[in-house]
Amino acid sequence: MNAKTPLLAGATKRVVNCEIGDTLSGQFKPRVCEYIRDDLEANIVYLASGDQRVILANLDHLGVFSPDFMTKCTNAMASNAKVPIDNIMIFSTHTHAGPYAWDVGGNTINTAHLAKVLDALASGAQEAVAKAVPAQAASAVGNALIGPNRRVCWSDGSHTMYGDTGRADFVGFEGPNDPSQAVLALAGDNGVPIAVVHNNCAHSTCVGSGNFASADFAGEARRQIRTAWSSPSLPVLYMQGASGDTCPHATNRAPKLSPEELLVKSGTLLAQETLRLLENARHVDAPVLNIRSSVFEAPVRLPTPDMLEEARAVLAKGGERGMKESRADGQLRVYAEFKDDPVERPTLHALQVGDFVAAFLPGELYCQFGLDIKRRSPFPVTAVVQLTGPYRCGYIPTTYGFIGGGYSADLAYSCRSQMATGYRMVDEISGLLRSISRSSPLRRDTQGRIFAGGEPSPEA
Repeated sequence: MNAKTPLLAGATKRVVNCEIGDTLSGQFKPRVCEYIRDDLEANIVYLASGDQRVILANLDHLGVFSPDFMTKCTNAMASNAKVPIDNIMIFSTHTHAGPYAWDVGGNTINTAHLAKVLDALASGAQEAVAKAVPAQAASAVGNALIGPNRRVCWSDGSHTMYGDTGRADFVGFEGPNDPSQAVLALAGDNGVPIAVVHNNCAHSTCVGSGNFASADFAGEARRQIRTAWSSPSLPVLYMQGASGDTCPHATNRAPKLSPEELLVKSGTLLAQETLRLLENARHVDAPVLNIRSSVFEAPVRLPTPDMLEEARAVLAKGGERGMKESRADGQLRVYAEFKDDPVERPTLHALQVGDFVAAFLPGELYCQFGLDIKRRSPFPVTAVVQLTGPYRCGYIPTTYGFIGGGYSADLAYSCRSQMATGYRMVDEISGLLRSISRSSPLRRDTQGRIFAGGEPSPEA
């Protein structure tokens, strides 16, 4: 791709609220939406340069969509926007305060909401293309710790998702934190903002137990950025990093913040760091646009006959639904869906916009995998984006996660990948990033790292 080829960019947003009375997702026990705290949105960006055309679509949703529905969405967007299906990335903010859109845990599919989402994506893609103008890009990387690790280790060798770290048998947290924050801003040649994309490693769970719909802290950050730039309709896309084991609640201790206070605090951290970074970000007038993708084979763990027998016994008891019942239901579902072909085949994407690259992945990866991808990346600004496309692989734990067990590691529909999956995924996406860097006209040093500006080192 010629570095002088102009970049075209267009963007738009759609409000995609659920209805009052709809069931909300994100917890084992269903809740009913009694009011809309803040709008759920679809934020869409179209990028084109030379023969490359790409669409990014960010949904305020848990990210649990069926492959069939996601295929409908990408087909409709591809038709309306004339973009290759493989170049359309739909990813979730992962709010736990949005409507159900798949029959997870026996909940009824919200077909009316799915129709609304499909229309928003299809019409939004078409509008984003129509708005496309010559654009420049600005990107940067900084730090804002929003989601500390939430996997707690105990002296008996067990690990849990949360826990009282004041207990005598607490022996530390299972995995690392990732405070790094990547940002990308697109603006027209006249300097008018087109869209902002930002990436941080934190689960969107601040208000995930309430009786209302909300985009959680990603929505609060979006509001603050729009206010700061006096641009109430500015598309703002939140790329959730590898945060299967990180969450704002993890270190919310005395004096403990309320869910609302935690939402505002987390959203403010995200927004302020994005605004700070963009004040001095490096601008590229003709940013290179590049994309690579590959189909990744992820073997599925199947439950043993003993596990299936126990799962049926648990569900036969009936009663109130909790974690144990959800795991049993999930194991039966894994067996029914994958027993004849225990392999999932998600598509991985790597996208370059100037100095900025994004690695798009399925499932909910543990934080360590995001750190590994960033460490291997040859680009100065790297975003890792989980929950891209349909709900495949579920949680993707590290070896420590599998050893410690507990929720997000034990076999369930929400955690069905094998132990090697995350490590192999890091290898695959790192290969895609390297493939892009080798074709980039930007200067590289002896280790293949791309320069964000300035002169190369004497060894280059």
